[in-house]
Amino acid sequence: MNGLGGLNKSEHGVGIGLVQLQLPVTVTKADLARQTQVIVDLVGKARRNQPGMDLVVFPEYALHGLSMDINPEIMCTLDGPEVAAFKTACRDNAIWGCFSIMELNPGGMPYNSGIVIDDQGELKLYYRKMHPWVPVEPWEPGDMGIPVIDGRAGQSWR
Repeated sequence: MNGLGGLNKSEHGVGIGLVQLQLPVTVTKADLARQTQVIVDLVGKARRNQPGMDLVVFPEYALHGLSMDINPEIMCTLDGPEVAAFKTACRDNAIWGCFSIMELNPGGMPYNSGIVIDDQGELKLYYRKMHPWVPVEPWEPGDMGIPVIDGRAGQSWR
């Protein structure tokens, strides 16, 4: 935004799109694959509808829904098909993306993780939620601190 209410960025501005969508019910691997495709399609739609957008941000639980199901069958890994699909979508649409995944933790409860992927399809930020809402959320507390990255055009992002 340029401060005048328009959608044109200022010289050093960042165009950010926040996605609003109905949360899914993700119980099976097929549900997870279907919701991954919904998110991939929305990345493309964001680029088509707002060519000047730099970063598209998806809400927490956009992939897994609010079921709090910790079934290992539907947990993600950084090298798994869901993250690979998000990387491809960002690269193919030349847009940065911020995504939420429930990450498999072989040593305990899953992690609630956030990732940022750049417009080349590279993972730029990886964060595990440090303060899950215990006992409501069944996630293991993060163990990596709060990362900061250089975003598009050199801005620092958390």
